[in-house]
Amino acid sequence: MLDIQNILKPISTDNQTDVSTANMDLVKKYLPNEPKPVFRTLTFAPKQGCTLIINGKDKVVVTPKYGLNMDERFRYMNSVVIVEAGIDFYFLASY
Repeated sequence: MLDIQNILKPISTDNQTDVSTANMDLVKKYLPNEPKPVFRTLTFAPKQGCTLIINGKDKVVVTPKYGLNMDERFRYMNSVVIVEAGIDFYFLASY
């Protein structure tokens, strides 16, 4: 029997890329109507280097060459903040 709780739903930037504002939270922007918004996986590809703050405490510097990939082995992300404004990025997440 299929356990519906384990099905991941995808979400991504609306266009090819999006541009960040300072301290933009991807979870809040892209899941505004979810009762318990969390990303379970994340692929983040910036065109410029930038800093992410994950779950309000984990600082990650992301380069355009490598990007960032987090899968379900990592803890759920209830906040993914792009610190800098003006970052062109593409992302794909599941929730």
